[in-house]
Amino acid sequence: MDEKGFHLGRGEENKREIEEDKRNQLRTKELKAKPKLITEEQAGMKREERVKEKERKEKERKEKERKEKERKEKEKAAKAT
Repeated sequence: MDEKGFHLGRGEENKREIEEDKRNQLRTKELKAKPKLITEEQAGMKREERVKEKERKEKERKEKERKEKERKEKEKAAKAT
């Protein structure tokens, strides 16, 4: 019987069962895919964090080198006078 209470032929019942099975399989695939997408997104965020951290460290290193160079130039200028 269908949702309205009418009797369906065996072929119609089979079609509905097949369609329902397909919907259930699709829903199962979607539910399994969700955690995978979350994991991929988290991995991407971690990669971004690592890149930003690397850039920050490189910037700090260059700033430290610049300051050291300035300090040495000041020392050299002080010795010259």
